[in-house]
Amino acid sequence: MKTKIITIMAILFTITFQAQAYVLTFDDIGTNVSGTIPDGYGGFNWSKSFDEGIFYYINVPLVIGTLTDSGIFNSLVSGDCVAWPSPYIYEGKGWISSDNPFIFQGVYITSQWRDGLNIQVDGYLNGSLVPGYSTMVTIDTTGPTWSQFDYENIDELRFSASGGTQHNGYEYDYTNFVMDNFTYIPEPATLLLFALGTVLLRKQHS
Repeated sequence: MKTKIITIMAILFTITFQAQAYVLTFDDIGTNVSGTIPDGYGGFNWSKSFDEGIFYYINVPLVIGTLTDSGIFNSLVSGDCVAWPSPYIYEGKGWISSDNPFIFQGVYITSQWRDGLNIQVDGYLNGSLVPGYSTMVTIDTTGPTWSQFDYENIDELRFSASGGTQHNGYEYDYTNFVMDNFTYIPEPATLLLFALGTVLLRKQHS
């Protein structure tokens, strides 16, 4: 019996700590120039309300020549698409949630119009801000900045931009920003439940 318990614990440990990071590139959503990111993409909800944040994807090569110069054209990390929160209210604000807790590792962020733009990123669980999970990063229009967060056991992210100065030569002066390669890990507790269920199924069929 003791041997079986040790074996089960070893299996649980192995499965749980084989958790891998997932990267959302936004390149597999659609083929249009732009569109809303559908809820469920990557296991997340990407829209709350027009005022609180709706994420769009934008295909950068397709908009070259149709938009004025902006940091969007310097934002690609992989593929052709980036995520674009609430672009039509001219305010950098976004909201992402999940039905299951997750670890938010980080994301590449690029400012659309302003250099020295501040992005406030807050992690929530069950509607409450998690202590220590409120971070401000500073980004520019010249290229994507990797921002590492490592927020554990959260189910919601809120992004809010402020400050900065208009990039010389750009037509507009708003706080919009774009993101690429959103990186996360399913919460280990969730993986542990999955692992436990796997072990019990194996036991029933042994």
